[in-house]
Amino acid sequence: MKHDHHDQMDERLEEEVRFHIDMQTERNVRLGMKREEARRQALIDFGGRERWKSEARQHYRSRPFDGVRRDFVLAARSLSRNRGFALTAILTLALGIGASTAIFSVVNAVLLRPLPYADAGRLALIWGDLRARNVNDFPFSPPLYRELKDQAPSFRDIAGVSPFPVTVQVAGDAPEQVRAMGVTSNLLAVLGTRVLHGRDFVPDDAIAPPPPAEPAPGAQPAPAAAPPPPNMLILNHGFWLRRFGGDPSVVGRSVDMGGQPGTIVGVLAPGFELLFPPNTNIEPNPDLLLALRIDYVNAPRFNVFLRLVGRLAPGATFAAAHGELERFLAAQREQHAVMRGADWRGRVEPMHDDLVRDVRPAIFALMGAVTFVLLIACANVANLLLVRAAAREGELAVRVAMGSSPWRIVRQLVAESLVLSLTGAVLAVGLAHAGIRLLTALAPANLPRLGAIDIDFAVLGFATLAAIVAAALFGLVPALRASRPELADVLRAAGRTGGLAGGRLLRNGVVVAEVALSFVLLVGGGLMVRSFVELSRVRPGYDPNGVLTFEIGGRADRTPDEVLSFQSQLRERLAALPGAEAATGVFPLPLDGTLFSARWGQEEAVTDQSRFQQANVHVVFPGYFEAMRTRLLAGRTLTDADNDSSFRGVVIDDVLAARAFPGESAVGKRLFIRTARSPEPEWLEVIGVVEHQRHEGLATKGREAIFLPDRFFGGNGVGTWMVRMTCRPGEACDPARLASAARHVVAELDPRLAVSRMQPYTRLVDRAMTPTRFALVMLGVFATVAAVLACIGLYGVLATTVRQRTAEIGVRVALGAPRRSIFALVIGHGMKLSALGLAIGLVASFWLTRSLTTMLVGVPPTDFATYAAIVGLFIAIALAACSVPARRAASLDPTSALRSG
Repeated sequence: MKHDHHDQMDERLEEEVRFHIDMQTERNVRLGMKREEARRQALIDFGGRERWKSEARQHYRSRPFDGVRRDFVLAARSLSRNRGFALTAILTLALGIGASTAIFSVVNAVLLRPLPYADAGRLALIWGDLRARNVNDFPFSPPLYRELKDQAPSFRDIAGVSPFPVTVQVAGDAPEQVRAMGVTSNLLAVLGTRVLHGRDFVPDDAIAPPPPAEPAPGAQPAPAAAPPPPNMLILNHGFWLRRFGGDPSVVGRSVDMGGQPGTIVGVLAPGFELLFPPNTNIEPNPDLLLALRIDYVNAPRFNVFLRLVGRLAPGATFAAAHGELERFLAAQREQHAVMRGADWRGRVEPMHDDLVRDVRPAIFALMGAVTFVLLIACANVANLLLVRAAAREGELAVRVAMGSSPWRIVRQLVAESLVLSLTGAVLAVGLAHAGIRLLTALAPANLPRLGAIDIDFAVLGFATLAAIVAAALFGLVPALRASRPELADVLRAAGRTGGLAGGRLLRNGVVVAEVALSFVLLVGGGLMVRSFVELSRVRPGYDPNGVLTFEIGGRADRTPDEVLSFQSQLRERLAALPGAEAATGVFPLPLDGTLFSARWGQEEAVTDQSRFQQANVHVVFPGYFEAMRTRLLAGRTLTDADNDSSFRGVVIDDVLAARAFPGESAVGKRLFIRTARSPEPEWLEVIGVVEHQRHEGLATKGREAIFLPDRFFGGNGVGTWMVRMTCRPGEACDPARLASAARHVVAELDPRLAVSRMQPYTRLVDRAMTPTRFALVMLGVFATVAAVLACIGLYGVLATTVRQRTAEIGVRVALGAPRRSIFALVIGHGMKLSALGLAIGLVASFWLTRSLTTMLVGVPPTDFATYAAIVGLFIAIALAACSVPARRAASLDPTSALRSG
């Protein structure tokens, strides 16, 4: 083995001597010597090479990695003499690796990085599914939650959370509506999250006082009830810094919570997130946590609002926990007709998997697209290297003739590829950083952990690995081909066409692959363009233009009559603002991300619970449909007179009307509807039918809707208010101009109320279009880059072909061939390559674009119009790429062409 090592080292030293002799020969030629004399002088200059080899051998024995270092140094020097080629290759690779790295940063943050909880792999989300009503991700009621905790030993513990908008006011400060989350007292223990200051919640924080007992007939009135105990709060670290300046003494301080007392008991550690799927409306970064005070004994069994998260017990599995949940719900279905009729089932999902369930297909599609871009970039650089190898075939042949081994040449050329790729990777990291900023600006709201997207060691490792893999992809085949030149062919060619002309087939194959890959990306981008156009044409059932929206927090110390009076005054004052046309309110506001639903049925549902259906419910103030410009199709809308406790009417949309009363008028008919006014459904008369409003999003029509007066839900006045501006046709209508005046009106009526989330309604519509826009921009950018690279690759192959066939073209012209036939010859060759690539890409597109199905709106993945348009576009691109070398070939001077041949 030692002898073999010395032989390899001697071979490397001989090669370096030959390389230096070659370099010195070229220097002497540039100094004016003839080549034979220059070669002889170079040999004289290195006449002491045996002594030099002996010294270098000793040097290599002490530093065995100097051979590798030397390869990279020589590679860098060789590339520095071809700056145009090196710069083109580096920029191409930087583009491909940078785009891949940016998208991988999303994959890493969203799909790969563990959740920020202790032993996060043991956390599970617990859901109910009402299969008979096609409702998924259903929450649980407090009684069901408590019973499940007691009957599911596979869970070490289970906690519940629920959105809880609240207004907070500290003595001397202005009120502020905060993003609060009501939680059970054990939430932080279940998640494994610590408190930075103060303490965690304890069970006593969540004990609700019992309801007052009804006095017996003829008995003395009961004494006034004691004031409720203060709510216990834990502040988010960011909110603590912003609102209280990071003061640790805030622990123990009292705050006003919309008329109820509150006490701050702790401050969360930095980085806390409450990660639930976006459709649950759980704020990932709440300003504070509030311990829910729940009377589990008297709480209604079917008043559901708790989203459950559990931690598995040691040794338990998700399958075992799911089985326990199913057995629990099976027993509940036996006892309760409502659950049996709804076919209430359960699911236990790993928390991380459930969080990314909806966004995983889109992320994988983008990662696949950017991988195509990287492959096209590698193909382009491979073509550049093949062309460069053809230009260097004389040099390589001389080195082989002087005894250089093929392995030595491969190693040197691969070192050049690695230098190109690693240099491109360094530049790619900078491009990826800029790409991440673009991604976070365009990312849809349903992309979880958006703030965690950054460049960390995993992303840097990916960039390095991508560079190495790219170097292998684009560098190894050209290196292997260049390491074995046909010496006789090279010498016979004498610089005319080159012994590597046989690599033409390989270069053509690379271009075909580029065309096919870029065509697939262009089809994907075209489908997203069609989807975005279809989405922009959707009528959501209302006119969002010229509408200002804002939220007002409720107060617990106001009676229903006081709330109604406040609403009436506020509507009048807002509608009277200069430039305002109408004012009203609703809860929840369409497209705001909040879902509120209830069951409805007809006569048969009274005796058969399985006949109930589920509908979205909206609590609306008078004038809502008029202000939203939602069309009234039959009957009438709600008025101030309907906000009476004796009112038994309801407005429904046309989707529910068609389902409940097909082929007949719904006005005057009755529906059996569950409202918050009573624990069981009650009969309500349909007084009006309105146009369907898209609530969950613009891409899907969504569930049918029921509209009820605010008094049906306690008359608390909580909701989103809207002010519509009067806009003349063609006039710029900016509702934000009413913001200051609207705040002033609210403050005048009740300075204790906090106004939040003030924004034009068009911003919500824009946010609803974000997922489609995000996919459109990303796929569009990747497709454009891919098409440009494919165009460059096609141009490069044709330009090389023209150079190699210069003598042939000169002979054709000299023999009388018309120049248009030369033009057609080159164009025909390029279009044949393009047609083959398009055919392959067409077949691949029919298969691969199916992964975009969940991202498309109103267009199938095999849309003929899109495919036809992209084929036409790509033919135009290919013709543009072919025309330049074709014109150059047609304009060749036959005399010069024959002389150069």
